[in-house]
Amino acid sequence: MSNQEKIVGLRLYMIMLAMLLTGTANTILMKMQNLTIVGGDNFNHPFVQCAIMFVGEFLCLGIYGIKILFMKYQASQKSGSIEPQSPGTKAANIIHLKTNINPLWLAIPAAFDIIASTLMNIALTMVAASVYQMLRGMIIIVTAAMSIIFLKRKLYRHHWSSIGCIFFGVFLVGLAAVLSSGSDGQSTNVWGLLILIIAQLFAGGLFIVEEKLLGDYYLDPLKVVGLEGMWGMIFYAILLPIFQQIKCSGQLCPYGVLEDTTRAFQDFGDDHVLIILSVGICCSIAGFNSFGVAVTKNASAAQRSTIDTSRTVLIWIFFLAIPIYGTYQEHFKWLQLVGFIFLVFGTLVYNEILVLPVLGFDQYTREALAKKSHANTDNKGLLDLNNNSDNTPSTNDMDYAATSPHAAYDANRLKRNIQNHMEDLINKTGGGDEVNMSIEEKNEKNVF
Repeated sequence: MSNQEKIVGLRLYMIMLAMLLTGTANTILMKMQNLTIVGGDNFNHPFVQCAIMFVGEFLCLGIYGIKILFMKYQASQKSGSIEPQSPGTKAANIIHLKTNINPLWLAIPAAFDIIASTLMNIALTMVAASVYQMLRGMIIIVTAAMSIIFLKRKLYRHHWSSIGCIFFGVFLVGLAAVLSSGSDGQSTNVWGLLILIIAQLFAGGLFIVEEKLLGDYYLDPLKVVGLEGMWGMIFYAILLPIFQQIKCSGQLCPYGVLEDTTRAFQDFGDDHVLIILSVGICCSIAGFNSFGVAVTKNASAAQRSTIDTSRTVLIWIFFLAIPIYGTYQEHFKWLQLVGFIFLVFGTLVYNEILVLPVLGFDQYTREALAKKSHANTDNKGLLDLNNNSDNTPSTNDMDYAATSPHAAYDANRLKRNIQNHMEDLINKTGGGDEVNMSIEEKNEKNVF
């Protein structure tokens, strides 16, 4: 390995670490904000918190702008051009993928994101942070089911077995939370768990909507996240004043209205720690999305998924080891540990990070299908990417579900969009030098 490769490798590991730390910090800071006592009561404003998170997502639009300016500077230094184009963008233009989108369209996935994020923030006020993070792992189950129904994706035995493990792990984690309710410094109740599960349905809906809506686009993930953050801010600017007028009671309405935004701003003024935590939430969500985009582009979606699973461990350890405002928020539970092990094992198998060479679990992984595809295309044209002679999909089959989603819109989807539309163009036109060069460039540089 050359020195340059070592530098690139170290840089990638640092980005992965940054993603892990910012993602962990986001959940910890939000829970700390919930535990902050102002005027004798805990800070309980999940809708305001969600608006703050969308401000953080909106910051990604600024990061995207900085990225574009840097690319223009690099392009002008190399060729005197001020119109930078990555190899992926060039390929997208060749196969007629759209590289610009009307921001109004992104209001649709933003609506799903708003509902999912709001419900998860409400659930976080009712359950332990580790339970909150662990149960979010069931997004694999939700998206797998929705992908089969709406996207006609294919699952194989290692997918189904891992989904079974994840479901059992979710059950054990939820059971541990209910059995220990009230003994870990807070009330972990069934309502919080149910709200968290419902939130995953909308998070899965976000995945499906973006697959359908953005399938013909090649967009920078930072731009998508930033625009969805913009819509989240706009929606909450409208919703918060309305919520202020909706009177209600119970655990969801501790101040007599659905969301007392005026009280939230009074709390910010009374305790400036809340402001510091809010700034931290904004920066951490922006950093988590930005670093996550870089990880998926330069490594893989599976590695991003692994990092996301790892931050669950850090969150759990943090609240086990460090008291918040003098009180330990977590107590070790064997049942929760066993559930977490099942969750991690199922996630690793689903994402094919762990391949089991038993019971045929290794027959239809992406690597195994790639080998079959190579063997069956020896006598075909280089660009003939249809199903294999034994009716198993090739590694480029877009109906194949290989990794769980842990980002709204990332480089993994860009790769699929490029490959899918490139295959369609080749099948219709027979390819051409320009298309062939794009494929070779993709294979050599892997920069989509």
